[in-house]
Amino acid sequence: MPEKLKMPSQELHSEAWWIRVLDDELTPDEEVRWGAHLLQCESCRQELAALTRVDLFLSQVPAPPALPAGFTDATVQLIANKQRWHRMLSFLAGSLVIALTSLLVVGVARSALSSFELGVGVMFFARDILFHSLVQTMLALLVRWRTILPYVVGTALVAYALVVPDGLLMTFAIVWLSSRRRARGMA
Repeated sequence: MPEKLKMPSQELHSEAWWIRVLDDELTPDEEVRWGAHLLQCESCRQELAALTRVDLFLSQVPAPPALPAGFTDATVQLIANKQRWHRMLSFLAGSLVIALTSLLVVGVARSALSSFELGVGVMFFARDILFHSLVQTMLALLVRWRTILPYVVGTALVAYALVVPDGLLMTFAIVWLSSRRRARGMA
């Protein structure tokens, strides 16, 4: 016996003492001491009687029944099948979520596209109305060509001055850019 167990606890109510009593590890001197203590201590007698009844009850409990021969294999197979079903249901749920999201996105895109088409249609219709009005105005002005002639000549002169590479606007732009380059070069 290890040295620690040979040394009795001086406290007969300690947990270590009770463990030694229940495991029948008391020396003959300790048994005499324990017997004398039980005659004097009512709580220890009741505790020992209760523990003895528990030991007796536990010793009479029948052993659990043996498992059938294929129990483990059947249980493992059942768990594997449940996991397979769980993975399949997870996949189907994920696919359903993706499909619903895709339908929602397509619906929103279709709605936006129809709104865009409607806007483009309105724009072209408005352009047709404006173009038709402009043509009518131009025709009315052509009928009175003397009224439109100053506008046509003025527009042609402005276009010539602005658009032609040797025109006035291009000349001013070249002069201005060259003066800026010179100013940067000096700084």
